[in-house]
Amino acid sequence: MGHVHLIRTQYEYPISRCVFASAILSFNKWYSRVYSLCIFIVFRAKELLQEKFFIRYPF
Repeated sequence: MGHVHLIRTQYEYPISRCVFASAILSFNKWYSRVYSLCIFIVFRAKELLQEKFFIRYPF
């Protein structure tokens, strides 16, 4: 009985690791997409503000 349980966990463990790794990868992809979008919006807003008010920001 204990031996069967050991074999079962050996088969289940890599599968759960693969699922966990793919979840992390998909989250990283989504996070980097959102992050680049935020950076684009910030830089675009900065450009628009500079055009509108002729202000040169130090950042």
